Amino acid sequence: MSVKLTYATSLTVDETLETNVPAANWQKKTVRHDGWNTAETLTDVTPVPVSLHAAFVATIAGGIYVLDLTALPGTNGVAVDGTGKKVQAVKFKAPAANVGPVAFAMGAVNGFPIVNGGSDFGLLPGQELVFFGNEKSEEVSPTMRLVDVTGNSGDMVYVQVVIG
Repeated sequence: MSVKLTYATSLTVDETLETNVPAANWQKKTVRHDGWNTAETLTDVTPVPVSLHAAFVATIAGGIYVLDLTALPGTNGVAVDGTGKKVQAVKFKAPAANVGPVAFAMGAVNGFPIVNGGSDFGLLPGQELVFFGNEKSEEVSPTMRLVDVTGNSGDMVYVQVVIG
């Protein structure tokens, strides 16, 4: 199996200036803010290597779902084990149909800082988060592998993890 990640984040804003540009042609009063957009293509031989991928729906049961980076459900049921590798990119999306917020935190035991520094974060229904580790994430290990996802039982999170 080979993995190729096409990673892009963009926040492009066109701002129409209505005042303070009296000498500008009315057709040229738009400023486009797009200089911080990012686009990368990564493989197992790029400086930020990627070699493993898992995409699945995590359903919270009993108020918690434990995301284990050494045993992720992969494509066609193949287990994905990130041991010895780094989380290069993740995407979490909370469906709009969820009852309440979904929270992410380092596991209480063998915790992994899914977004550097172990910062906890949450997603309200309909929100999503994309994080690019850029080869700076911690290595997954038997003692650093779990992320606790908490929320209402039955709520879901769409999870995509790229490791290398």
